[in-house]
Formats: sequence, structure tokens, C-alpha cells
Amino acid sequence: MSDFRFGLGHVTLDFLATLAGRVERRVERLAVPGDLSDWIAEAGIAGAAAASPELLDDARALREAIRGLLDCARQSGSPAAAELRLVNQWARSPVAAPQIGPGFARLSVGPDPVTGALALIARDSVELITGGDLGRVRTCAGCTLLFIDRSRPGTRRWCSMERCGNRSKTAQYRQKPRA
Repeated sequence: MSDFRFGLGHVTLDFLATLAGRVERRVERLAVPGDLSDWIAEAGIAGAAAASPELLDDARALREAIRGLLDCARQSGSPAAAELRLVNQWARSPVAAPQIGPGFARLSVGPDPVTGALALIARDSVELITGGDLGRVRTCAGCTLLFIDRSRPGTRRWCSMERCGNRSKTAQYRQKPRA
């Protein structure tokens, strides 16, 4: 079982979570090309994907450009030209197209799976940064991950109740004075 984080409300945020501990102890979850291949498969973006060291470097650069643009958009700042250029370049790249194969099996036809996955992530990132969900992106109160708060009042504090929320509540309980 991998240590990848999913379920943050958007594939872009799941992709950004491949680098944890941005403020304190950084944990790179895309350490080797196989990690990128595994993440793409576990995210359900593509099946068998064989990432090269060059594509791993490209993925990390794309991830950081997306994070920079997302942070900038959330703070109503001015985006860095290099980050805009990189994300837009990937968003213009071709993605795999679904096709019907023999026996009604679903096939994907297009660029290699890793390149297509990065293009899809870039496109989804453009949608997130320019769309209505941007205002619902929150930073977890227990870690550095971003998530989309889809709660009705918009007051969710944790990326996951099972992880950060539970840790916080357990810590609060332990700090209560005993009578």
C-alpha cells in the first residue's frame, strides 16, 4: 500500500499532496520514476505508465508551478510568468482519448500515459484555479495539505477527519485536566 494521499476533493490537490511537509520536514512521495507511475495508476488517470527520470523531473516542476499559481490565486496575487507558461504548455498537450476496443473493453489512445496524465492534471488545474471551487480550497489545520471544503457551512478544518481531525481531537482530549 502506498503512502499517497487521495480524497482531497480534486485531482490537482491529490497531485500536490505528493510533496508533504512543505513547511517543516519535506516528504517527497515522487522520489523515483516508479513512484510517478504508481501515483498515476492509483489516481486512476492511466493504467500501465512507465515514467522516465526526465518525466519525473517534469512532473515535479509542474507540481510546483501549479502550487505557486494556486497559492497566488488564493491570495489574489500576480502569477509568475514562468509558472503560467509551464502550466499552460502542459494544458495544451494532448491527452489520451477513450476508445471502445474488442469485447467492449475501454482503451486509451494517445500520447504515452505519463505525458497524457500530466497534461490532464494541468488542464484540471486550470479549471480549479479559474473556476468556482477556488474559493473552497482550504489549508488543513493539522498539516500542509490543501483540500476542497464541500461542507455546507464551509467551515471544515482538516484534510481528513480520520487523519488530522482525529489527531487534533485526541491531542485536545489529552490536554484536558483530569478531576
